[in-house]
Amino acid sequence: MKILSLDDLSGWQEFRKNARGFVTKAHYANELIALKTSARSVVDIPWILKTYKKLFNKYHENIIKFYGIDYKKTAYVSLIMEFAVGGSLYDQIHGTDVPRYSSQEALNWMLQCAEGIAFLHSLGVCHGNLKPMNLFLFNDNRCLKVGELTFGVEDSCNDYAPPEARKTLSSNINRRQLNSMYGIIYEYIPPYYTQEYDVYSFGIVLWEVLSRKRALYYYVLPEKRLSCPNDELGFNYINSLIASCCDDDPSKRPKMSEVIEQLKVIRGQHYRIEGVLETPTNFDISGVQLGVKIGYGRFGEVYRANFNNVQLAVKQCKPKNDIEKINTAREASQLARCNHENIIKFFDFKTDADVSVIVMEYAECGSLQNYLFPKGVPNYSYTNWTAFDWMLQVAKGLAYLHAMKPHPLIHRDVKPQNVLFVHGYRVVKLADFGSIREQPDAMIADMVDAESVNEQNNAMTGNVGTASYMAPEIIDHKPYTVKADVYSFAIVLWQVISRSVPYPDHLKIRAEFRKFRTSNGARPYIDKLKKFSKSEELKTLILKCWNQNPDERLSMREIISILENEY
Repeated sequence: MKILSLDDLSGWQEFRKNARGFVTKAHYANELIALKTSARSVVDIPWILKTYKKLFNKYHENIIKFYGIDYKKTAYVSLIMEFAVGGSLYDQIHGTDVPRYSSQEALNWMLQCAEGIAFLHSLGVCHGNLKPMNLFLFNDNRCLKVGELTFGVEDSCNDYAPPEARKTLSSNINRRQLNSMYGIIYEYIPPYYTQEYDVYSFGIVLWEVLSRKRALYYYVLPEKRLSCPNDELGFNYINSLIASCCDDDPSKRPKMSEVIEQLKVIRGQHYRIEGVLETPTNFDISGVQLGVKIGYGRFGEVYRANFNNVQLAVKQCKPKNDIEKINTAREASQLARCNHENIIKFFDFKTDADVSVIVMEYAECGSLQNYLFPKGVPNYSYTNWTAFDWMLQVAKGLAYLHAMKPHPLIHRDVKPQNVLFVHGYRVVKLADFGSIREQPDAMIADMVDAESVNEQNNAMTGNVGTASYMAPEIIDHKPYTVKADVYSFAIVLWQVISRSVPYPDHLKIRAEFRKFRTSNGARPYIDKLKKFSKSEELKTLILKCWNQNPDERLSMREIISILENEY
C-alpha cells in the first residue's frame, strides 16, 4: 500500500477526543482508516518521522499498519493507520458492557503483544508508550495488535514508566488535582526510550490484564500491585515473569524474546490455547556450553551454562558404581515429573558409561544459605514478613511434592542450601532432588550421609540428608513419611526468623552426636525468636512442626493455610 496523505481519504468522522488531540475514522478505497491528530506543540516531528519511517510498508500480524504522516499543511500532525474495529485492550479490561474474558484469552493477547514488541525491537524501534489504551483487538478479539508509539514527548503516565524514567510530582499538586489527571503529568523531556523501558511497561500491562485492576502507581504500592490472583493457573510463574520485567535495575530485565519464551512455557504448562497444548522445548545437550563451576558435592559438580543465550545449571555426576548411577537417574526422573512454580525446572538428562548430566534452571540469586549468612555473618536486612513469604513458597513446593500421584514424594534434604532464589530474591525454588524418594506407605531410612559436602560454598549441588535438619525418625531408622520434610521445614523456618544457626554449639562436633541429640528430643532454642506481633503464634507453629512424634506434626497444607491467613 502506498504512503497516504489526508488528500487520499474520504468519509471523515470524529471518533474520539481528548486533551492531546482527536482520532478520526476515514476511508481509503474499501479500507477503514484511523487518523490520530495532535497539535504540533505536543509532538516531536523529527522523532516521529525517524521512528515511523522504519514501519512504513513493514508488516507484522501483531503491529497496527501505519500508512503515513501528514504534517506540512496545518498546525496539526496526523498519523494515518489501520482502524481497530474491536477497540482497545483497555476497553476489554475496564469496560462495563463487554463480556468477561478468560485468563487464557488474556495470556494469548499478551503473548501477541510481546511478539509485536519484539518485532519493533528487531527494527531498532522502541515503543515508549505501551499501555492497554494503545493495544488494539481484531478478528472478534482473537488478534491483538500494538499501536500508537510515543510521539517523542513524554506523554505516558507514571503508571507504566520504569523508575529510571518516572517523573516526580511537584509538591504543589494536591490529591484532588492528581485524581482528576489520573496520574498523567505532561512535560517535555529529551526523548529517550529503550527496550528495557518497553519490557517494564509490558510487565505492568501483563499484571493489569490478568488482575483486571487499574495500574495506578500513586495509589497502589508497587510491591502490592505486582501480584496476580492466586486462583490463576500458573500464577506464581506469571508473578515471577512480572517481577523480572519490572525489576528496578534495567540490566536485569529480560529481553522481549525471553519474555515470549517464558509466556509460551506458561501457556503450554497451564492452558489450552485454540485447542493445542504446547510443551516446553526440549534442549539438545550438545548445544550447551559449560561455564564456571558454582558448586560441588559428593556425587558431582554443578556448572553455570549457556544454551542459546539462556542461563542454565548443569550437574555433572561421575558415578563410581551402579548404585550411584541409579540414584542420579532417579533424581532426574523425579525432577522431570515436577511442574511447579516453586520447584527448580528440569530440562534434560543424559548419561553414558562415565558421566551423567542433568540440565536444569539456573538460580541467579544463589541459595537461602548464602543470603542468610553472607561470608558467614548473619544478615539482618530482611524483614520477618519477607521471610514468611519465602517460607510460604517453600511450603507450597513441598505440598506439591507430597501430593504427587501415585505416591507422595519426600524431599529428605530440606535446608537453606537447597532453597534457591530467582528474580531479585522475590521467588523461591526448591532444588537438589538427589535424596528424594517415593513414599509407598511408610519408608525405612536407608543410606543417609552424615553431613553434606561443601555446604557453605554450594548454591546448587547434590547433597544428601543433613544432620542438623534431619527428622528423628530418619535418624532412628524408623518408618517415616512426608512428615520428615515437615520437621526439616520447621528448622529452616526457625533459622530464617531467628537469623541463627541451629545448634551453634554443635558445629565442631561429629554429625553422629548431633543426630543423637535430635533423636533424644533436642531442638534449636525456641526463645531465640525475637518478639514481634505474631511471635507466640509462630512458636506454636514451629513446635507442632518439629514434634518428636511425626503423627502430631502438621501437614504442609495446614502450614500453608496458617502462613497465608496469619502472616
